[in-house]
Amino acid sequence: ASAATAALANGRTMMSATISRCNAAAARLGVQPGEPVREAARKLLAAPTGRAIVAENAFDNDVHEVYRDARGAILASSSSFVFKEEHPHDVLCIASHTGRVFGESILKIRPRGAMANDAGMGLYQSGIGALPMLQEAGIAGAAVAAMSARIGDGMSTWRDGIISATNELAAAKGVKVGMKAGEAAVLMLG
Repeated sequence: ASAATAALANGRTMMSATISRCNAAAARLGVQPGEPVREAARKLLAAPTGRAIVAENAFDNDVHEVYRDARGAILASSSSFVFKEEHPHDVLCIASHTGRVFGESILKIRPRGAMANDAGMGLYQSGIGALPMLQEAGIAGAAVAAMSARIGDGMSTWRDGIISATNELAAAKGVKVGMKAGEAAVLMLG
């Protein structure tokens, strides 16, 4: 579904969304870009039962320490869910979207700062829906532009990301839209 027609982490908005892309199997069932998700979903009901496949190394669930100084560390990972304890002195560069679900997971970890992908912003700016949540919790937050870093690759968030949005706490630390994510993460440590 097109991010412009559906809000991230809000399944109800899928009912009025439109298809932006589909794979060959869906196309064989008649699914086409531009059609309503409801119609595409009905067509997909005709698909044969899927089969299990092994997708070894599909995700890098490791936590990578990419920077450390006396203030704390900058950690990159594919998901905030790999963190099991609080990280009050650290900044996290995560590969997911910066929507509400990201915010909920970050609130449990309580880092000094966190950033993820804006996923094209999405309907109602849902791709950055976590930024106000993080602000309220006293956590500096930012998002990187979807076209600057690979969703699913925390190292790409850190290495390739360009900041597209911030909360006020991150902005007060000097984080600006257009800045490289690595530079922004170091500022968030301050």
